[in-house]
Parts: sequence; structure tokens; C-alpha cells
Amino acid sequence: MPSVLLSPSSGIPSFKRFFDLAMASFLLCFLSVPILVVGLMVKLTSKGPVLYWSDRVGINNTIFRMPKFRTMRMDTPAVATHLMKNPDAYLTSIGSFLIRRLRRLYGLMVSRKDAKALRRAMI
Repeated sequence: MPSVLLSPSSGIPSFKRFFDLAMASFLLCFLSVPILVVGLMVKLTSKGPVLYWSDRVGINNTIFRMPKFRTMRMDTPAVATHLMKNPDAYLTSIGSFLIRRLRRLYGLMVSRKDAKALRRAMI
């Protein structure tokens, strides 16, 4: 059964495109308050813009720009973080908090562990 395309050049079935847009709209509404709170925290704790635009490589090696909350200071060298001697020295106060929490959230999503299992041992 042939699928109806949104446009002949896109190659994306119209139902999938509709589903993607509907889910993105729902998630945007659902997550708008936490996004605004994090953006306000970034703005209040450091100078500079709230968002950092990262260049990424997409389909067919096309470059696209992805917005991310800024977790590093404005005077950070333009070097990959894993090549820095001490990347933690360039984190903003809210940046270190966000990175720790997002790593924990990601760990919860990709594993079957609960939140208690990901806590550090109390010694």
C-alpha cells in the first residue's frame, strides 16, 4: 500500500509527520514551565545569553544548529571539553547542577534502575 507523502521531495509519510508535530507540540506545552525556569536560572546566575547554539552534523552531512542551555562561562576557550585540562573550572554555578541532574535523568531513562539506585553511596 503506497503511503501518501507530505511533499514529493521530503519523502516523509504524512501520518508520521503529523504524529511528530503533534507530539512535539504536546511536549512543548508540557515542558514549557520547566524550560522557562531553567532559562531564568541560567540568566540570573551568569552573564551572557541563556542559549548556546551548537553546530551538529545531520542527515547527508548537513550542518544544523541546535540550541542548548549555556552551562559554561562566556570566557571558555573554543576547544572540545574532553580536550581541556580542567573543564569543570569553566562551568557556571547552575551549569554543574544541570549537568549532574541531566546525567542522572538520562541514566534513569536508559536503564531499568530506580532513582534510589542511582544515588551515591553515603559513607
